[in-house]
Amino acid sequence: MEIPLRLVRADLETGSTAAARTRLSTLDEVIPGDWRLSWLRGQAALLDADFAGAAAEFETVLATLPGELAPKLALAAVAELRGNHRDMALRYYDNVWRTDHGYVSAAFGLARQRAANGDRPGAIAALDQVPAASAYFTEAGATAVEILLEGR
Repeated sequence: MEIPLRLVRADLETGSTAAARTRLSTLDEVIPGDWRLSWLRGQAALLDADFAGAAAEFETVLATLPGELAPKLALAAVAELRGNHRDMALRYYDNVWRTDHGYVSAAFGLARQRAANGDRPGAIAALDQVPAASAYFTEAGATAVEILLEGR
């Protein structure tokens, strides 16, 4: 199964969502109900800017793997892109970041949501928690400065 799944991933990486969907429909018959198919369909929907479809697929993955952080991060990103789901984005980014500081993108998402809600100190606090060993430590500091200076 790994080769057909990797081919779907390759289609997604090249932006060929139609080809990915065709492969996924074939795989639905071979491994029905596999969470990886929902994950990949969610990514295809995201690439096609079908945010409602992406959210539905990522919610399926989260229901199947409730303790996993990746679907929560994906749902946070989709909620942020949808624009009218800021509370959900904030909640998921916060949950992922509090659980595992290895998901540095969650700190940036959390900072964006807090800043959008007018909580600059909270946004900066999230970025200040990015570990010094992270490749994104300097970027987090620079982003914190930008948030601090925004509007001045």
